[in-house]
Amino acid sequence: MGYSMIWGFALTGSLALFIYELLQTSNTQDTQRALKWIERKNVEKHLDEWVAAKNKKAYNIIQNADDLLKKSRIRIGGRPLNKYIFLIVMLVTSIVAFVFSSNKLNNPVAGILIGGIVGYLYFHLLAWDAKHRKRTMRKQTPNFFLTLLNFYEVHQDILLALKDTGDRIKKPIKTDMQYLVVQLQNGDITLRETIVEAKEKLDNKLLRDFLDDLELQIRFGGNFSQTLQNYINDSTEKEVRILERESETAGASLVTYFLLGIYIFLVIMLNKTQPEAMHLLVTHFVGKIVVVAMIAIILFVLYVTKEMTASEDD
Repeated sequence: MGYSMIWGFALTGSLALFIYELLQTSNTQDTQRALKWIERKNVEKHLDEWVAAKNKKAYNIIQNADDLLKKSRIRIGGRPLNKYIFLIVMLVTSIVAFVFSSNKLNNPVAGILIGGIVGYLYFHLLAWDAKHRKRTMRKQTPNFFLTLLNFYEVHQDILLALKDTGDRIKKPIKTDMQYLVVQLQNGDITLRETIVEAKEKLDNKLLRDFLDDLELQIRFGGNFSQTLQNYINDSTEKEVRILERESETAGASLVTYFLLGIYIFLVIMLNKTQPEAMHLLVTHFVGKIVVVAMIAIILFVLYVTKEMTASEDD
């Protein structure tokens, strides 16, 4: 079991190092060629079809991860992290947590639950990152439209205005708009495909609607200044409404994580000051049931908190 843990940590570290190196070289030609090779060979598409044919539930989990990755801040060459790389790292880490906790607590059931919590935390943190990106993007939206309007009135050219706006604004809108400009300039894919790909990364309805209007403006022309002014007004009003609603659910999340931190602190202190009690939790049958019950309660609290805050930023 000890060797399994060592190999598990080694594999997890190797995967993490691989992703780090990929992120560091995300703008190199080699990385771009590798991404294009994956697209040409339809590797991901074939994997999706195979998983969908074997297990529909697993396919839904994979698509959920893909959706969250598209909405997160993790980007490689302007593209979201590959969902299969994310799932492999998550699976290996969960297995390591299961082996370690089962050995430490002498409780396979607790090990399974802890391994499940580790896997869930990957999705939870990814969802938190996507939500943080969504909130940041929402707050930047009025400034984005205003900056774009100013540059458009100077240049009277949509693409040039988008390019200058992308250089001036902050992330995360900056990353997506710069990638959009590159795609529009290169012309490797059609305008419609470029807009659809850009919309998949934007977890903001106003920005997605704007891209549809942008496509119409590029194709047929129109009063682009007035369109931008309308979006400035709509985004400002929406920001005011959401700020009023945010305080209703913020307290629930804060209390949950505060109580979870206290629980972890108490467990650590009990292990230091009352090792006999901790020994009973690990060795006695009733103690093992108590450990499983405590982990189940943590899972329930995390789930309830997730449901309470799910609609915040709609």
